[in-house]
Amino acid sequence: IKFGGILKKHLSMNMQALQQDTLLKGGAYRIEKILSQSDLEITYLSDKFGDSRNVVVTEFFVKDICRREKNNSVAYDSEDVATMRDKFKSDALDRLNKGILEVFEENNTAYYVMDYIEGESLSDMVNQGGALPEAEAMEYIEQIASALDFIHQRSINHLDVKPANVMVRQSDGKAILIDFGLSKQYD
Repeated sequence: IKFGGILKKHLSMNMQALQQDTLLKGGAYRIEKILSQSDLEITYLSDKFGDSRNVVVTEFFVKDICRREKNNSVAYDSEDVATMRDKFKSDALDRLNKGILEVFEENNTAYYVMDYIEGESLSDMVNQGGALPEAEAMEYIEQIASALDFIHQRSINHLDVKPANVMVRQSDGKAILIDFGLSKQYD
């Protein structure tokens, strides 16, 4: 029974998401796979046309309210969702050149594009290998504290700091704070 529930949830998530090989922005981005889905967005791994690097494309999609049409358009019956979509886009535009490479609208929704970080989350590292040695954990804590100091100096609160939102980059072992979906600018 539990397996069936997991399968049903997985299929439900995939049915609402863009399918593999879907092209966005006139073919500039090709969806490879789903990375995650939250209540407000779906995040995809994508390749960028004419570039050898992967990127992350995040789509505004309110789970349980939005629905995917056959032409990939996003449909919803609430003006509140349109207001939320506009805020999603506005917040992404505010972070343009601060990690976000591009913001665009398509399929009656909004998207933003960021560099893909090859590596694994601290959460996955601990789940697979157990507790980290103290020296290694302290190194990651210092790196994330430095990132938080940087964004706090710019009047931004992350609001979702947790091991799943810390990627350890494969190329150099540096901890990178990700997922600014809940972050807020304050004055």
